[in-house]
Amino acid sequence: MISFTNYQDEHMMYYKYEYTYIWPYNLPLDAKFLNILETEQAKTLEFKPSFNYDISYLPSCIKRIIFPVNSDFNQPLTNLPIKLEELELYDKFNQPLYSLPHGLKRLIINGDFNHPLDNLPSTLEYLEIRGEFNYPLDNLPSNLKMLVIKEVYDYDDYDLKSCILRSYNKSQSKFNQPINRLPNKYVQIKITTKLYQ
Repeated sequence: MISFTNYQDEHMMYYKYEYTYIWPYNLPLDAKFLNILETEQAKTLEFKPSFNYDISYLPSCIKRIIFPVNSDFNQPLTNLPIKLEELELYDKFNQPLYSLPHGLKRLIINGDFNHPLDNLPSTLEYLEIRGEFNYPLDNLPSNLKMLVIKEVYDYDDYDLKSCILRSYNKSQSKFNQPINRLPNKYVQIKITTKLYQ
């Protein structure tokens, strides 16, 4: 069982497990907390689901940002930490992704997001999409190793030879677009399917 240490003083409380820090408030990030993240070289930052404030001033040491399941976060993502390698966006997030850090390796988008993904960093190796997303995937990064499209229901016409994927949906995922121009390297595509009687 993982146990988190609860840090508290008269002004602030937060949780920590190794290099993971959890901001438990539905309030903007506190300057004191940001200083702690920088001083202790935090690697992962997770937010409370109700958090919905600007994060453009995070310290550069952060490598992973998590907006958890049931997250209300829906702010533009600008000036993300330059060392960011993993970004998990769940539920309410629906902002264009224009300037993701060049070192990003893993991106999970789950929920309301429905904007083109044309400018993903070339370093991206893992892309997982679920929910409202319904744009062509024409410009996938050259280093992509895994593309996961979750909760596609009753799909057919799956033809990798021509690099076209069509999904016929009856539930959560709205994706119904071609995947054109896969990277030259081998890309593993995983489609999670649930069929209902």
